[in-house]
Amino acid sequence: MPPSVTDLPARLEPAVRAVIAARDAGEPGILMIRSPGLGASMLASRIPTMIDLTEHQRRWIAVEHDASTWTWESKSPAPTGAPFQAPHYTISAPAMAARPHRAHDVRCLNPTTPRCLCGLASDRSAGGHVVTKASVCELARFGVLLLDEIEEFQRSTLEAARERLTRMGPTAPFVVAAARPCPCGYGAPEPAGSAYWRDCQCSADAIARHVARVQRHAGILRLVRSVVLPTNGIASRPTEPAGGGPRCPDLATIRAAMAAERAA
Repeated sequence: MPPSVTDLPARLEPAVRAVIAARDAGEPGILMIRSPGLGASMLASRIPTMIDLTEHQRRWIAVEHDASTWTWESKSPAPTGAPFQAPHYTISAPAMAARPHRAHDVRCLNPTTPRCLCGLASDRSAGGHVVTKASVCELARFGVLLLDEIEEFQRSTLEAARERLTRMGPTAPFVVAAARPCPCGYGAPEPAGSAYWRDCQCSADAIARHVARVQRHAGILRLVRSVVLPTNGIASRPTEPAGGGPRCPDLATIRAAMAAERAA
């Protein structure tokens, strides 16, 4: 079974609602403030299941991923659904958002064409050759781009990502930026019964500088909506056991509840 929001603990339902609201409003992404072990990455990895792709978009993704490998020997299969990319914060600006020297043409998506007409994908029958590698932003096209620890990314990398995402227009991925509430990450209220939590030792000045950096970096990507992941109801370990505790309802139920609340 593919992962879905029903795998998430019930405490993350408000965050799921915030993601749905941001996507329905056409916003470029969302900022999540969380402490260690609260499930931001787990939630972000399930957002692709909220995205319905057309056949044209699936073929576009397949072509782009087909052109992203340096050699056919290192080829990895294209995602079957909406893609998910989670680069480390040490990634360079070119790897994140470099624009290829050549761009795909609509005709490249013709399944009867033996090779991409733009030259980005090689002809297997000819033995293959080195091709232009797609950037992370392009590999996340129509899907989700997770920027965990966004405060640690270089400003130049985020600015390059913003420019590339803007150029991608409606094909740009949904951006999920995750950040700690303070430098150590434990500035949120301590949950009851947690065995791994520790007291925050950050000074007020350090917290203020950290928050300003997070807001500045989120502003570069034009993320206007934010959500704080709750600490209530977490397990005694960072990783909650599968099937333990109440789970989130499915997307249809969440959307129905949101519609009823708006109509009330």
